[in-house]
Amino acid sequence: MEGVLASKSAIKNFSGYIMCLHRKNTPRISVKVCEQSCPFKSECKEYRIFFDDQSGKSRSVN
Repeated sequence: MEGVLASKSAIKNFSGYIMCLHRKNTPRISVKVCEQSCPFKSECKEYRIFFDDQSGKSRSVN
């Protein structure tokens, strides 16, 4: 399942969207949907990668 994970460069290309590994056919969904309704976000690697990347951007801007 780890081989399906999108790379960080792919996540940057689709800013605000991640590949959902918990849904059928791994659709690309908005991070806002994950934040509001996903019961797996605490264990989701894609969700954590997205927010680690976003926090890194905010540190470099400040």
